Amino acid sequence: MIPPANRMGPVLTALLTGAFMTTTATARETPETAGMMWLDAGPQTPDTYVAFRGTFTLDRDRQIELRTIASGWCVAWLDGEYLLEGPDRFDPAHPQYQVTRAQLPAGRHVLAVQAHHIGVTTRMLVDMPAFLHARLLADGADLPTAWKCARLPGYASQVRRTSWVCIRDLTWAGTTLSCG
Repeated sequence: MIPPANRMGPVLTALLTGAFMTTTATARETPETAGMMWLDAGPQTPDTYVAFRGTFTLDRDRQIELRTIASGWCVAWLDGEYLLEGPDRFDPAHPQYQVTRAQLPAGRHVLAVQAHHIGVTTRMLVDMPAFLHARLLADGADLPTAWKCARLPGYASQVRRTSWVCIRDLTWAGTTLSCG
């Protein structure tokens, strides 16, 4: 279980307040990548963590719908409360987004997302360009959302990721075993 935001400390507080975010998230508007966001600057280096912060305002109490999909692991909070973790596995030729609904009061709201671009193929997802797609709707219409993002400097690329290997194919103490 993921603890509530009030126990997550300064990183989530910064996500929710946008204190360190200076980059506006860019939506890559091509037919293949409509609405997909990531950092503007620099190459898409593997093992990168990015924080996204979207703000929106409701004119009255409403149920909202959030549709999310990402190229790698992500976790989201709405107004400081844990909302979802994803993405679900998908074939890049047939992406599927997660749908989450919430009843919200009138006023300003903050959606904070922490996303991880792995940058290699894993057993869960194939390697693909880094992106986060988060679409907010109310009564079937898009909610205007102002997005900002920033690379999370507290995470540094640590290791080279590898795929699963049959441990019986490894050589230990001079003995070689094979899965074949």
